Amino acid sequence: MSGGSDPLIALNLATGIGRRTVSSWNPFVLRDPRVLVPIQVDVLIVRKAGGAWADCGMRAPKDDGTTNGSTIDAGTLLPPPFKELDATRPAGAYLHWALPDAMNAGQQDGSTTSFPAIPDRWLVMRVYPSPATKDRRTIRGWVLKSGLKVPTVTDLINWVEDGQKSDAKKPLTPATSHGRPTTTTW
Repeated sequence: MSGGSDPLIALNLATGIGRRTVSSWNPFVLRDPRVLVPIQVDVLIVRKAGGAWADCGMRAPKDDGTTNGSTIDAGTLLPPPFKELDATRPAGAYLHWALPDAMNAGQQDGSTTSFPAIPDRWLVMRVYPSPATKDRRTIRGWVLKSGLKVPTVTDLINWVEDGQKSDAKKPLTPATSHGRPTTTTW
């Protein structure tokens, strides 16, 4: 093999990742070697729709071009205290977690600070006591795919990278998100 060989061929041979998959990756998201980092996940389980729920969601800022890159006061994006949601929550699991510290570490160059893009794929694993075998654990996993108008959730056993590119105009970073920079809610 010569020194001028295609690195994508070597990548494909080593990992099974081909050109189609690589072409689907958001160019702003770092593709350095991956590390699975365990993080604390809080889950709200809603078994059936109904009831009154507090409106805790931060609103997305208006993207009307009037801010000119200035900072928006996060307090203006919060709902009034004790406001209820207009509709009931559908049944499901609502996840909330904090980004790993490395995702919140910016690099400063003079007067500007840049942050890494927030990943567009999240692997969620649930480990729980096995209902069938005492002293064993059962594992179930899902892949959350963001960067699309509507994020998708797929059981890990059925996950196949579809090559669909992100809808995002620019990458989401802790500095450009409209929520608290250290948390993400699905």
